[in-house]
Amino acid sequence: MRRVILTCLALLSLSFISQAEAPSLEPIQRKEDVFKLEEENGLKVLRLKGKQELVVESLLRAWVEASGNQVMYQPSQVASFKVTIAAPEEGKAYDAAGIEGLLADALWEFRLYLTELSPQRFHIVPIVEAEYYAPLVDVAGLKAVPEHRVVNLRWRTPFPLLFLHRAGATNLMWPEAMNMSRVPGIVLLCERAARLREIIPSLEEIDRAAALREIRLYESASSIAPASVAKALDELVPKDVFVPQNAVSAIPNTRLLLVWAVPEIQALVPGVLKALAIEPKAAQPPKDPPKWEVRRYDLPESADSADVIASLEKLFDAARTRRLTIVSIPGKKALAVRALPEIHEQVAEFIELLK
Repeated sequence: MRRVILTCLALLSLSFISQAEAPSLEPIQRKEDVFKLEEENGLKVLRLKGKQELVVESLLRAWVEASGNQVMYQPSQVASFKVTIAAPEEGKAYDAAGIEGLLADALWEFRLYLTELSPQRFHIVPIVEAEYYAPLVDVAGLKAVPEHRVVNLRWRTPFPLLFLHRAGATNLMWPEAMNMSRVPGIVLLCERAARLREIIPSLEEIDRAAALREIRLYESASSIAPASVAKALDELVPKDVFVPQNAVSAIPNTRLLLVWAVPEIQALVPGVLKALAIEPKAAQPPKDPPKWEVRRYDLPESADSADVIASLEKLFDAARTRRLTIVSIPGKKALAVRALPEIHEQVAEFIELLK
């Protein structure tokens, strides 16, 4: 009996020691950080005045209370984040939609998005993951989305297009975000609804520009390799966000060229191919050494000197045949070319096509 009593006393003392050593749980938020919502016209509102430092998690809780929505997030994502808001000194009341806007802007400062998983259920995710959680909408559905909500906009186009992989804050002018595809497809953009509404006119302009382009086939009669001819022709096609490269391509194992361009550019192609097909006339063996000449060629403002030099060197296979030497004139939109007179004639024709 004595042994049983001693055992009970030992267990009881261990229990007291464990309770004494157990760490106390710190509250997630300080009491003074919790916003008190007011009633205004039957709605819960958050009233801010003057310059205030706001704990983002408190702003999140205020929005949940005012809107009745649920939000899933990891406390470590936002626990330490604070923002400063300067409101009018007389005060400004924010309803549920207004609080959502403040919250979305605050989260954006820390590269976080507030995305809607399903009606009244939201998730806080990093920008790089937003594309996997944000809902998919078309232009009609975008009209009903609040401006701060993040969605994946689906834009269908019937023309050969740039396929932009989903990416947060996509800018249409980022070439690294683009991958060219010559089949009908879809443009997907993940962004806030307000920003997407601004981008839609750019997408419409891309479709209008694409509708003007045609795909035609041409046969090259030149002795120059079709791939080299294609690269030279490609320099003539204006490059824009819709056609970053390879508007002209050679079909393997044939002398056919595929050109994807507007009619004005298509009209130039036959003349260029004809000029390239003309071989220099065989000259009688001269008694005197051939007379090499150095001539200056002025380029149009739209032309890039380096690109023109590269095209001419490819056309005449300059590295192997040494039929001409080209240098850019410093400070001028012009080239100096050393070649035989018959080569100068072909160079002049090529430069003229650039104007």
